[in-house]
Amino acid sequence: MMRRYNQSRTSATQQPPPFRQPQAAEQPPLPSRQEQPPLPSRQPQAQQEQPTINHYCHRAELDLNISDSITNSDVLRSGLNFVGFDDSRQNVRKELNLQRFISFYGVGAATVKDVLIDLKKHYPDTSFKDAMMTFNWLKLYDTEHVLSGRWKRGEEYIRQNTKKISKCIQSLKSKKVVFDKDMFHKDEVHWLSVDTVNYVVEELRQTPGTKWWNHKSNSAGFKYEYGLAIRHPTCVWARGPFPAAEKHDKTVFCGGTNKQPREQWDRNSLYHHIPKRKKALGDSAYEGVPEKVTVKRAGQDKEVQDLID
Repeated sequence: MMRRYNQSRTSATQQPPPFRQPQAAEQPPLPSRQEQPPLPSRQPQAQQEQPTINHYCHRAELDLNISDSITNSDVLRSGLNFVGFDDSRQNVRKELNLQRFISFYGVGAATVKDVLIDLKKHYPDTSFKDAMMTFNWLKLYDTEHVLSGRWKRGEEYIRQNTKKISKCIQSLKSKKVVFDKDMFHKDEVHWLSVDTVNYVVEELRQTPGTKWWNHKSNSAGFKYEYGLAIRHPTCVWARGPFPAAEKHDKTVFCGGTNKQPREQWDRNSLYHHIPKRKKALGDSAYEGVPEKVTVKRAGQDKEVQDLID
């Protein structure tokens, strides 16, 4: 009995230890903000200049100084820039650039360059840009408003300068196209080749009629007669314009028709400028005036036929 009593007393007096919350592993205290090492300062890096490609030329750079040193490439590049093909768009085939140029100016850059040099020689105040604008107008015949937007000039300025430079170009004909008989050798028989060219023009509203009809293009047209020296690289004859359907090629050459007495033929025609015993070469349109024109015929030597062709 005493034994059970002592056991119960012992169990009553010996209490279990109080429960303790498990403590997490102690972490080292975080350093204060002042104790934190300063971050390395970021120095602004100098920006490296990237090479830039200027695809758009300033228009002042394109207004070239016309001189003997001007090249075909100069005219081609500037001319294309003027009409919207900047340098970045000219990195194509040369033939394509030339086609674009002709589409806006009517002829190639080499021809334009030669005309510009002649204009500068006879008219020193000629502006390169104004001359190019005139070529563009002569080719496309745009209105003043269209030209004003393309060339960045006022309508009145365009009106005055295109007409002025057109007359200057026209005046070069008497200076450049000269029928000089002394340039031919005395033993030469065939001096030049002759033919006519029909040019497409706008309908003539003030004098409409069928005489302007150009059968080659089925539109209105002008006819011009040209003579090219055979053994000299020059044009020695240019006459016109004539209504495209009004006169036959031989009528233009002779200055009259076979129904008229030769005394009534136009004395300004090429027929009357070719001396006796001298001749031109022409196609079958000039059949009937063998004293002045040799035409291709069956039975001729191949060399003669090749020369006529």
